Amino acid sequence: MLYGPNNIVLADNVAEHQSFSQNFNNSNSTISGRSVHYDVFFTKMNYWNIDQGQINFNFKISQLTDNDVSDLTLSINGVKFYSFRPDSTSDLQSKTIDIPTDLIQDSNHLQISGQIMNQVDDQTIIAETPANWLTVYQDSNINLNYSLTDAAEKINEFYAHFTGMDTVLNQKSAIQINPELTDPEIEANLYALTGLDRILSNKGKIPLISSNDTSIDNYNYQIIIAKQDHLPKRFKNIGANLDQDHAVIQTIIQQNIHYLIVTAKNQKQLIKASRFIANPELMNETQQAKKKISTNTQTFIATSQNKNIQNITQTETYLSGAGHHEATYSLSMPVNQNNANGSKIKLHTKYAKNIDFKNSLISVEIDDKKIGSHQLTAQKADDDTFEVKIPNGQSLSRNFNLKVTFDLVNKYSSLNSTPWAVIEPQSTISIKSEPMNNLLFDNYPSTFIKNKTFDNIALIRPKKINSFYLDTLASLFYGIGNYAEQNTGNITIYQKTPNKSQLANSSIIAFGTPNDNEFIKKANNDLYFKFDHNFQNIISNEKMSLETKYSQTIGTAQLLRSPYNQKRSLLILTAIHDSDVAMAANQISSQDSLAQIHGDAIVIDQNNHKQTYRFKKDTAADARLDLDLKLKRNHKLIVYILIFIFILISLIGSAIMILHKNGKLTLGRNSDER
Repeated sequence: MLYGPNNIVLADNVAEHQSFSQNFNNSNSTISGRSVHYDVFFTKMNYWNIDQGQINFNFKISQLTDNDVSDLTLSINGVKFYSFRPDSTSDLQSKTIDIPTDLIQDSNHLQISGQIMNQVDDQTIIAETPANWLTVYQDSNINLNYSLTDAAEKINEFYAHFTGMDTVLNQKSAIQINPELTDPEIEANLYALTGLDRILSNKGKIPLISSNDTSIDNYNYQIIIAKQDHLPKRFKNIGANLDQDHAVIQTIIQQNIHYLIVTAKNQKQLIKASRFIANPELMNETQQAKKKISTNTQTFIATSQNKNIQNITQTETYLSGAGHHEATYSLSMPVNQNNANGSKIKLHTKYAKNIDFKNSLISVEIDDKKIGSHQLTAQKADDDTFEVKIPNGQSLSRNFNLKVTFDLVNKYSSLNSTPWAVIEPQSTISIKSEPMNNLLFDNYPSTFIKNKTFDNIALIRPKKINSFYLDTLASLFYGIGNYAEQNTGNITIYQKTPNKSQLANSSIIAFGTPNDNEFIKKANNDLYFKFDHNFQNIISNEKMSLETKYSQTIGTAQLLRSPYNQKRSLLILTAIHDSDVAMAANQISSQDSLAQIHGDAIVIDQNNHKQTYRFKKDTAADARLDLDLKLKRNHKLIVYILIFIFILISLIGSAIMILHKNGKLTLGRNSDER
């Protein structure tokens, strides 16, 4: 069983008929054992009217399966609705199954369970062997056909549709950008964008589209954030009567397009309103069409729970039948953190009393590495809570899998006895963490985040923002927004190079070509992939040879130590052409793409051929923090060394005193004195 994010695939999108598909998983999964269980979680948006739900189940079973007694049953949200026996074939089998629409809720749990029994010489084999297995193929999916309920002129309904996974993946959501916006107005748009991207996670990127773009009317849900004098003419009346201490957020529908207008007379109130947009709780709670934001309006996000302690599952995991059972949960490390010593897993379980306790146990694995086991007992069957320590020094990836395995052995050799076990939602993993401290893309965007928000980002932009640079900004802040948990940090946009004091106190991002961004031109000597003296080509270095024409078709993302502050980072996205800058930014725009990137430099060409390199020998972002972390990790070793040195000094001192007492040590006296 796999619990965690699944692959989402858009199937169809026309006005009368909508179809949405979600794959079971991102890869093929094999479940071993006589009793098999496979779980999938999927979501229905609350504005969908479901016409039909279907499961397309693609699978294989063991060639030794006894098809007369093997069976599979499907249930949704705890209600069983379909059972069948697999065909007698070793080929890939496909089954299309209708889901009763009345069972589909906003959040859904699909479970496939059953028994895979083997046979020898026409006899069913009760004993479990490695030949009991079911493989579920990754293209298995849940398909929902539905019609839409349009959003009313209410802020919360607009927000639900704008961030809905179907709207985003259908590219029907966008933030409209007036090319005449000032830098503070663009900052306001970026605050809103990162807050929206935070809740979308890996479901899709919200684009920034110029109001001059001919495709702008293709987007059914649009947000416009601008000072009142930069609003489109048809919306000029909104906010016309505002004073300097207020902003307004208002929904309006024109020509079947839903707009959310955010405006104020000054940049301070406009940014405050954009932080309101970046707060999902406030947006979901606002049920009116118009909301005024004053200087006293609280917009910060309520402190989130301690992510060092995570619930393994939100719902009860039920396992039924004798044999081997696996439940796998997808978990994540806190942003900007490494696993440290002392992490542990606390499991709350209960199980049947009709099992052979001497031979039944639970095992726990992290990323397929076993870290502990626990014997089941009759005394604790109704409430068995136990801890498994994660071994000191075991690294945890940004996203990792926790597998809990039950081996349930029947007390009686009978098919009529049905053992069961439950993993309860109180089960947790407690991660003792320490800060990540390296200037590599493995740690991006953590080097731009502090206290769960933007670490005073200085964004140095080209002279003019065209469609490629809007796409660059969307990619950049989609990537950062996925990890920034708060909406209180600062982003400051500059067209010209800031002064040294501003640079020293900022984490810097610069994007563009050397011909439209003076900062990048001046930083050329600091780049790993440098431009030639005419800034017409990117030149070869010790890592990569570059042919002249080819170098004009690549984009680069380079993560450097800031020359203005050794404890801060500098990210430069650059190329000869602006389109290739956007291509480079797209490489660091999502959790999936970042998981594939290592090192501190990325090169991507127009054929989507990507290469990554590491140039830094010393990757520590903060040398003092690096020393502190090393001392912390090795504090026991340091204590042992100090004790050893103390004992050694004591032994040497004792030896000197004994020799002196026995007159065998002259301590510098000459023979005459003796």
